[in-house]
Amino acid sequence: MTQPKTRSCLPAALTSSLLLLLAATLARGAYASEDDQVFNRATQALQSERYSEAIELLEQLSDRGVVRVNASHNRALAYLLRAESPKRKPGDLGQASAALREELLLDPSHSAAENALGEVSREISRQRAQRGLDPVVVEPPLSYAFVNLLPENAWAWAALLGSLALSVGLVLRTRPSDSPARLAGQIATLAGAVCLSLFGAVTLLAQQQSINLRPAVVVVAEAALLDAQGARQSAKALGVDSNSIPEGAAVLVSASNGRLMEVSWGSFKAWVSSTDLRLLAQP
Repeated sequence: MTQPKTRSCLPAALTSSLLLLLAATLARGAYASEDDQVFNRATQALQSERYSEAIELLEQLSDRGVVRVNASHNRALAYLLRAESPKRKPGDLGQASAALREELLLDPSHSAAENALGEVSREISRQRAQRGLDPVVVEPPLSYAFVNLLPENAWAWAALLGSLALSVGLVLRTRPSDSPARLAGQIATLAGAVCLSLFGAVTLLAQQQSINLRPAVVVVAEAALLDAQGARQSAKALGVDSNSIPEGAAVLVSASNGRLMEVSWGSFKAWVSSTDLRLLAQP
């Protein structure tokens, strides 16, 4: 199979990430269903360097609500390869970033996708610097970052183990005061109570975030920060350094009124046009 030709418009590190992603794509097996036939056609288009056709087919799957790691993977690859080609379009790197983040949401073990995401972010910053713009990097809220260190079920299991330790400790505390089991019960009761309280609270927070917040990525060069009526806000009014969110930035959507979405970007909230964002599919 002929590999896509390496071009010079993107750094070598990003090109290497593309080749790793492509190797994983070519290893995928064949499928039979209608959705899988579309997926296979998209894969064939990728192999033949028809990147726009591959993107169109993979976007069809996304519009149908198909949520698959390999579909997100190939969509990221298609946008990345088109961004490297003479047929690149504005927003390709943002779309690639969104697809890579989606892939990692569906399967955090994909190290090649994580490496490629880092290279895409650096390339976006490099291109912004060429236009005289600062590379804006904003971390997600601390509570969201902490909760997402582990899956929601992992926090729930930790809370359950805390509950079991508390139960065992309470039973052991009924032993005679001079019994070693009583001391063990006191320790287990304290540890279980702390774990149940902490991990139970984190589990509740994780549930609330999964219901109320939806991860998204900016897929335009600049997403203007707006008020609830759609009027552009100034950086001074927001108390920030910029009145727009750069391409590829990860945000959290908390509300929507059709043409606008309320997002959290770092520590503050604002509204942006819904067309400037791509909502990520979740497990």
